[in-house]
Amino acid sequence: MRSILPLFEGSSWNLANAKYVYDFIATNSQTGMGMAFSPDGKIMEIMGANTITVFLNYYDLSIGFDIRTAVFNPTKSYSSGSTANYKTGFVIKPDGLRIFFTFAKTASFERIYSQDSITPFDFGTVTNILYLDLNPLIPIGNNLSFDINSLGTKLYISDITAGIIYQYTMSTSWDITSAVYDSKSLSVLGSFLVRSQISPDGKIFIVANTSAGGGSTELDQYSLSVPYDISTATYIGNYFTQYPTEVSGQSSFYINPAGNKIILANYTQITQPIYEHQM
Repeated sequence: MRSILPLFEGSSWNLANAKYVYDFIATNSQTGMGMAFSPDGKIMEIMGANTITVFLNYYDLSIGFDIRTAVFNPTKSYSSGSTANYKTGFVIKPDGLRIFFTFAKTASFERIYSQDSITPFDFGTVTNILYLDLNPLIPIGNNLSFDINSLGTKLYISDITAGIIYQYTMSTSWDITSAVYDSKSLSVLGSFLVRSQISPDGKIFIVANTSAGGGSTELDQYSLSVPYDISTATYIGNYFTQYPTEVSGQSSFYINPAGNKIILANYTQITQPIYEHQM
């Protein structure tokens, strides 16, 4: 365990109350591009990439959302081959039977994909590959990240390059092909969005951003006067504005449904440290 100073102290879905608890080094030397948990926190999946391959690594946790208890499970981890268009983020449906992801910028399309799995949270073999085209709303060549609310009805797509988040509604929950743009968006602070997450009640929206290339990172907290509607967002404040020098440049975070734990992953270090904070 590394020695890192506590950041903040004490309550749910309030970043100002977060304090450092623990960190560990994830299995395999690769940069972290995203993370997800099962609803009970006993499964953690981390997406990463080295110079050759993209990985989705699976961990079992004996205590939910307690990364001190994480054990790498190689039989449920897999690699997806070439990093030519590597995945830059992902969301897993709560039942573990569908994964959503996007790629780094390409020269030909901007899309969110979904794939189904027969075994919950095991995406070594997938079926029913679907996608949502985002162009022309998001220009071809721009990097993307995204989030889906806990009901599977709202999709928030971040144009990383432009610093704008667009809101979509899925008329059929968790069906990416039913998503329609709500003509609602949020222009956020910072120059390089890397992750967002909305609280289960739709009243808190958290955005992580950093300078391109991995500078210091901040988590910006917004309050939504109309649940799930980011056009009603009010900026509350920014937190974690800079890690200790050896860990600046974070690419992903996950807040548990209760809002009392935040897990952060770093993408600028190939040793891929994961940090747990209590709120």
